[in-house]
Amino acid sequence: MKKFVILIFVFALQFTKGHTQVQATVKAGSQPNSVYIAFKSLVTLTASKFSTFQFAIGIPTSVSTGITASVTTLDPLMAYAPLFSTESQGGVSYRVFSFSGDGGQSGTGTTYTAGVEYNYAEVFLSGATITLNDVRIMQVPNGGSTTQVNFYIADKGTDVTNQPAQFYATVPTNFSNDGSGYVGSSFAKIGAVVLPVKFLGFTAIKKSNDAVLSWQIENESSLTAYYEVERSVNGVDFKKVNTVAPKINGSSSNSYNLTDINLAALQNAGIFYYRIKQFDKDGKFIYSEIRSVRLTANGLIVGVYPNPIKDFANVAIDMEQDAEA
Repeated sequence: MKKFVILIFVFALQFTKGHTQVQATVKAGSQPNSVYIAFKSLVTLTASKFSTFQFAIGIPTSVSTGITASVTTLDPLMAYAPLFSTESQGGVSYRVFSFSGDGGQSGTGTTYTAGVEYNYAEVFLSGATITLNDVRIMQVPNGGSTTQVNFYIADKGTDVTNQPAQFYATVPTNFSNDGSGYVGSSFAKIGAVVLPVKFLGFTAIKKSNDAVLSWQIENESSLTAYYEVERSVNGVDFKKVNTVAPKINGSSSNSYNLTDINLAALQNAGIFYYRIKQFDKDGKFIYSEIRSVRLTANGLIVGVYPNPIKDFANVAIDMEQDAEA
């Protein structure tokens, strides 16, 4: 009897360890009517060969009449069999498309680095007009009416799903895990699609030996991470000189100012070029246009960049007074 208890304990320990690795999410796809199914692992998976990749996409029945779904695998060894059902989650009825993928065991396998997100399949939706924030990847108790509404991944036949926390999303309110795995109810959704930050204007004005930088932003959100101010002396090679945090004041449109002081300490004369690099929390970034100032400028000065000129050139006009972007 004691041996039996010990064996059960060892099995339970291995079972728990094997079920705390891979999580999934859903995000906007390559087309307006498609979504990516992506995953990340808490540990690095070496020589991985997914033998099963099962997931389910749900859209509220109130907006999904007549909709159909098809999947494009991003793993050439994975083939999917779709299944349709109607399920309930959180008091809402969903039209659910379940996809159970069977993978091959050939080849040397793939290494998936811990914490890195990988797109694994793309689902295309047609037959009805929907918005992507209606779409969710979901798990319902015991797989629902078909027993197939699950998120489940097996690596060479071994379950590597993070059952207590099957799903994740960039925005905390866009996912929910009840900790019960396959017998529970969990989901992740795209949520409102966040528009990329847009630069409305950017100016660089010389005042004494300083450069006064001002920029205006549209579509700033909670996903905006920071602004990186970059400087160059030739219009080609830029280096970070400062970082500015977003205001996070509830407004999507904001203005920023920063003074790059004592340029004479860098060089006695010449043109300094500036640009702003805006980063999102997911690592994506965009650049502003390039603006310039001349250290010893009086009146109107014209500069050309990049220097030396390659395939094209930009004309930079440096004035003591502010100029519109």
